[in-house]
Amino acid sequence: MRTEQIGRPFKLDANVSYVETVDPRIPGPGFPRRINPVSPRWLANVSVFYRPMRGLILGSRFSHAGDRELGHNMDQLDVTLSKEDVFVPGLTFRVGVKNAVNADATYIFLPPVGPAVTNTFPGRSVWLQASWKR
Repeated sequence: MRTEQIGRPFKLDANVSYVETVDPRIPGPGFPRRINPVSPRWLANVSVFYRPMRGLILGSRFSHAGDRELGHNMDQLDVTLSKEDVFVPGLTFRVGVKNAVNADATYIFLPPVGPAVTNTFPGRSVWLQASWKR
């Protein structure tokens, strides 16, 4: 994980991971036949936050999950705009777009018994949030 404050208004967070997961539930004598077929080997996230003025934040996050034995890679981009202290102190509004590029979002789970389960989530979604903190 790496975090960098780039000047006053920008902040960057990034991480990358490589793993080879082994699942004892997968039949076969040892490595590599026991590699978990639903886990990607590569994972990465990059987040950028931009604060052009006090109380206003634009954030974005790009996430990547590499190819899996039972599925292809998955890339997603999320974007959020936050405005703090709207009308009264403590009132915050946020609006965002999840999966802004409308990429395929397929999650694969391997339950304790039985075959792998695939969940495909809908594409792009827009959300709005209001919160108040005293």
